[in-house]
Amino acid sequence: MNQIKTRQICLFFIAFLPITKFFMLPSILAETASENMWISSIISFLMDLLTVLALIFVCRKANTNIYELLEINFGKVGKNIILVLYLIFFLSKSILPINEQKEYIRITFYETMPSITTFLPFFVVSFYFCIRRKKIIGRCADIMWISTILGVVILFALSFPGADFDALRPILARGVENVFLGAYRSSNW
Repeated sequence: MNQIKTRQICLFFIAFLPITKFFMLPSILAETASENMWISSIISFLMDLLTVLALIFVCRKANTNIYELLEINFGKVGKNIILVLYLIFFLSKSILPINEQKEYIRITFYETMPSITTFLPFFVVSFYFCIRRKKIIGRCADIMWISTILGVVILFALSFPGADFDALRPILARGVENVFLGAYRSSNW
């Protein structure tokens, strides 16, 4: 069996996607919404949550999945056009996290730009995992989600005592429009 289970897909999202939000998102939100960046984050989260819940509701009500639902409403050609648009959207959306990872590696691990021989082992291992069966991704997710959750919990636990919660006030002092602009600018994450 060469399939990834639904549980492994969920664990993959838990294990690998939260890290992409920690690099650039806080600085963009702080620049736009300053002390109200947490409100912008809540707005973005609620918009995503409502979208997913609406999609789940519609699919359950129609007793079908999203692909069949698109085909029923738009036909085969319309469904394929929408799926191609989704493909373009998600590929373009992935550029930002990839650039963030590149900058993280460049800034954090290396003071000077390393040669290709330094990155060659990483590329070889990545290429090997890309051509392997899909089960390897599921196995990585089964293992790595625990370390991600543990790392995030430790990160918050270590930063919580030094947090200055007075910096969050006054709420909405710079205007509501900056909060919504922050939510809009952070929607890519």
